[in-house]
Parts: sequence; C-alpha cells; structure tokens
Amino acid sequence: MSTVKSIRYIKNMLKSNTVESLMWVVHLSDVLSGLGLFTRKGLVSAFAKRVVEVGHLLLLSHMYIFGVYAYVHHYESDLLTKIQSIVYIVGFLTYSNALLWIIFTRSDVEEIKKLIKISDSLAQETVVSSDRHKSLMSSVKWFILTFYTVIFIQSMIYIPTHTSTRALTDPTLYRMVPCVGIGQVDKYPNKGVCKTIIALQVWMLVTVLIYFTNMFLLLIGHLAAMYELLVEEMTDIPQQLQIYPDDVPESSTAAVETRTVLDQELVRRHLEKVVSRHTLLLMTIDKVKNLYSSRTGVDFGLNLIVIFVVIILPLHDILKLSAYIGYSVLHLLLYCIACQRLENASQKFERAVYCCGWEEFDVPNRKSIFVMLVQAQKPLAAAIGRPEKKSAVRKAPQTQALCSMNADSSSKCAWDQRRGHGRRYGPGARQLQAVAMDR
Repeated sequence: MSTVKSIRYIKNMLKSNTVESLMWVVHLSDVLSGLGLFTRKGLVSAFAKRVVEVGHLLLLSHMYIFGVYAYVHHYESDLLTKIQSIVYIVGFLTYSNALLWIIFTRSDVEEIKKLIKISDSLAQETVVSSDRHKSLMSSVKWFILTFYTVIFIQSMIYIPTHTSTRALTDPTLYRMVPCVGIGQVDKYPNKGVCKTIIALQVWMLVTVLIYFTNMFLLLIGHLAAMYELLVEEMTDIPQQLQIYPDDVPESSTAAVETRTVLDQELVRRHLEKVVSRHTLLLMTIDKVKNLYSSRTGVDFGLNLIVIFVVIILPLHDILKLSAYIGYSVLHLLLYCIACQRLENASQKFERAVYCCGWEEFDVPNRKSIFVMLVQAQKPLAAAIGRPEKKSAVRKAPQTQALCSMNADSSSKCAWDQRRGHGRRYGPGARQLQAVAMDR
C-alpha cells in the first residue's frame, strides 16, 4: 500500500504546477546523488555527509585523473590524446565545481528557497494571476524536465558503451584506463567490479550536475515568472481599480462624471503590494547573483573549452565525446535562455510601471510609481565569473518609444522621442517626478 501511495505522490508532484513541486523535482537529484540524504544536524549525519562527499571526489578522481594519467604514462601521448585528456579533465573540473557549490552553499540555497516561497505565496493572493501562475510554473518545469531527460538519456548511452568488453580491455578506444589498480578486467569478478565502479561514477556525475543546473533554472525561471505576473498586475490597474460614471456622487461635476475616476485608496493598497513584491524580487536576485556568479563563470569557461577543443578532433573521436559535448551545449543554451527570459521580463515590468496610467493617480501614488520605476531601471544582467557588485542605473540605449502611440498624438503613454524621453532611464523618471511634484 505504501508503494502505491508513493507512486501516486510522485505522479501528483510531476503533474502539479506549483513551486513546491518544482523544488521537489530539483531536490530529487540531490537525494539520488546521496548528498541530500544527510542534511539534519548531528554528529552522525555530519560524518555520513563527509563520507559521501569524499567518496564522490575519490571515485571521479579515479576515472578522470588517475585513468587519464595512466593512459598518457603507459600508452601513446600524441596530440589527439592530449586534446581528449583535456576534455576529461575539464569534465572532472566541471563536476568538482558543482560539487563544491553544493557542499558550501546549502544553507544559502535554503534561504533563497524561503524567499522564493514567500514571493510565490504573495503572487497567488491575486485571483487574476492564478491561471497565469500555473502556466508560468509549467514552462519552468518544462526546462527542468528537459535537462533531466537529456542528461539521463546521455548517461544511458554512455554506460553501456564504456562498460563493454572492448572498452574495458582496450584503453586506446577512449584513450583512458577505465579501472586503474584493479588488474585484469576481462574476467569476473574484476570485470563486474569495474563495471560497477564506472556505473557509480556516471551516476554521481549526472545527479550532481543535474541538481546544480536545475536549481539555477528553477531560481531564475521563478524570478522571471514573478516579474511576468507583476507586469500583468501593473498593466491592469486601470481596469481592476476604477469607478465608472454611475458610481460617481451626484454632487460631482459633469466633467468628472464623464471620465473614469480611480479610487486612490485602492490604488495605494495595490501599489503597496506590488512594491513589496518587487523589493522581495530584487533582494532574491541579489542573493542568486552572489550565489551563482563565480561558479557560473567557471562553468561557462569550462564548457567553452570543451566546445572549442573538440573542433580539431576527427569525427569518430567527436562521437566518442558526444556526452561531454551534448552537456556543454545544452548547459549553455538553457542558461542563456533562462537569463534572457529574466532580463526580458524585468524590462517589460519597467515599461508596465511607466504605462500603468499614473497620470490619473494622486501625488502620493505618483511618488510610489516614481520610486518603483527607478528600482525597475536597474540592470539584472548577472556578472559572470565574479560576485555581483552594486550596479549603477542602466545606461540609456538609443531613443525609442516604450509604448505604442494611439491615433491621438497627446497619448501620455508615449515618450517624446524628439526631447529624448524615449531613453530608458533618467528622462522618463524625471518626467514622472516633475509631474508628481507639480501636482
């Protein structure tokens, strides 16, 4: 019965489009690697955790360091061997980079996950964004499961090819000694031990890299989704919070009765929620940058080395390294797509803040919009290879209109290109500040 419940629970978590289910899917690879099994405080748990971590490094060193050294020392050492050895060493460094990140940043990751949950719960309080929230979480889950699927398929191809009798007995096939120190591996039990070691090495490698990458995709994807929800809420302020002419008191003038009048108190309360959520997002983004910037820089550099080094190899050698090349390409592709989505969402939020209909707000609400606009214009591009510093406001690109003008040339949602008001920072915010202060 417990097995049936477990299967049903796993099925529900895979179908669900919530941040909790996404965290469960990502955490699953951490548990499968053995690193996530001993997270409780205590002497026994800490000792077992250290044993697992040391076991990871020793097993991968046995294959990628000692195996490569044994082949270069006892067999040929031509140019192709050296190039392929570089790929193996880069693979070990990529794994070590991810493993050390998991070991030393677990508490920071838990803190960021708490902020993500708070931001998610605040976003779901809005009834309008509930369906959109599920759709955005589904897209994030698609990214995570795509990486899961591709890497596991590659590992299922890698293990049989590297544990075949020819691969075990002929080191020149992959230019690596598969099981250093075991002796003759063409007969059992040495052959079975060698196959087990290789399968365990690949399993550890795959689960660690999946957790490292998918946690990044989860954090960046969720932040982009939260920005998308903020965009819709800022855009729909005039439609959500308005009093139509039938609701205007009879004592009002005819001019007031013929136009839409926003309830400033409702606007104020709505803006308070948006500002608090936006501030929480900025805080989370800063923590993610500090957590991932240096490690991501190392990862990008190692992946680029693999991609450029294999270009000069013959085709049959490239096919042998297809698992390493496939991981590097997919890793870079998903990273770039996720970060670009976050940057695009933040820029859309900036435009939505300016085009939210602030012309009809009172002075206090305009000041809130002004502060939020200044914060929204700060760049979100992550610094690769170093911790993120306090960045200046985004430089102004070429003049462009952020909102499409209506037939009426007096549309207040358009920025005056002739006076430079289409620039992304400065003029737009100063224009809003000037109007707010005048009134």
